Amino acid sequence: MLNQRWEEVIEPAATVLKSSNDKLKLINQWRPLLAKAIDEDAAYKAFYEILTPSFLQISDLDTLYTYALAAEKSQAYEAMEKSLKRVIAKKPNDKAALNALGYSYADRGIKLNEALTLLKKANQIDPQDPYILDSLAWVNYKLSRVFNIYDIPELEDDIYPTDTKIISQICYNKGTMC
Repeated sequence: MLNQRWEEVIEPAATVLKSSNDKLKLINQWRPLLAKAIDEDAAYKAFYEILTPSFLQISDLDTLYTYALAAEKSQAYEAMEKSLKRVIAKKPNDKAALNALGYSYADRGIKLNEALTLLKKANQIDPQDPYILDSLAWVNYKLSRVFNIYDIPELEDDIYPTDTKIISQICYNKGTMC
């Protein structure tokens, strides 16, 4: 994996993982490599392929969340949903999992009312999280509802998002130029 040739490591790594007595320890040694990947999509796709045969044996919430992100990169949406739902079932107030699942539904234009419910719950947990606010704006846009981020009273002036992708999404949803 260190050589960035992700396709070549899938089969041997999956074999090692399958026979490992301490899968979580092995996975936790591999997870930091994702952040160092030159080609993040290829790394996450490889991670998904490596972990899929062992998916049912995974119970660690951080690993399930990372697996869900990897499944999404692989366009394995059913696996992503199952993984995020397992996280939410074990930790109902996991704002990252709620946001990821809600955003995924909204982005794909499916289960929009469920997406809104998930994202509202995430927003109740952390009303100032700019990523959740972005997701809320996106699902409201998909539902053809007006959503003005600046009307949220919980927001303080100094926490408005600085991420340009979020700002452009907010401006797009407001119908203004930034």
